[in-house]
Amino acid sequence: MTAKIREYMKLRWTYKIKEEIENEESFYIVSVDEFPGVCSDGETVEEAMTSIKEALYAAIELSLELGKEIPTPIDQTKFKGNVAYRTTPRRHSKLAQEAQIRRLSLSKMLDTVVDSYIQ
Repeated sequence: MTAKIREYMKLRWTYKIKEEIENEESFYIVSVDEFPGVCSDGETVEEAMTSIKEALYAAIELSLELGKEIPTPIDQTKFKGNVAYRTTPRRHSKLAQEAQIRRLSLSKMLDTVVDSYIQ
């Protein structure tokens, strides 16, 4: 089974890294998009990435032991980053104003809004 887990570990998993600040100290939380609930942390990105790989290994091992299906990593090459978005003139104006206040492009502003809901 160890060889099978190692093969799964070679796949291109999607990691999400988020910096958190608590009591003026920062640390990093890393999660695996394909394995909801599998996350780890560390004082540095490198430490957090080492921890998440250990957690991912354990999650794959447990899934195999329980006979659960291993998720398929997200193939990001299938996504080009172009999304057509239609909205009302009022919302467009508000987004443009907020982007200007934050000194962001409209696209970056939309990314900020979307990220606040999907992370």
